[in-house]
Amino acid sequence: MLKAKNDQMKESWTQARQIAYWAILPHTGKKRIKPTDLGRFGWEESKFKGIQVSEVELKKQAELMLAMFEANTKRIVN
Repeated sequence: MLKAKNDQMKESWTQARQIAYWAILPHTGKKRIKPTDLGRFGWEESKFKGIQVSEVELKKQAELMLAMFEANTKRIVN
């Protein structure tokens, strides 16, 4: 029963990420992203083992996400 609850939680988070992906996709311009670019979950780590991300790359990604969020917020407000 605990495994079923855990699987349900994972499915909910994955679905939320997918919805966020489809919501921001029209606002990304020519840059194509994947749902995993929005964030990775702990249970997905085994899929991404060996991937090294530098602090500079993390900062770039954070700035990109912030810019997309701000652009989306401006469109909603106006």
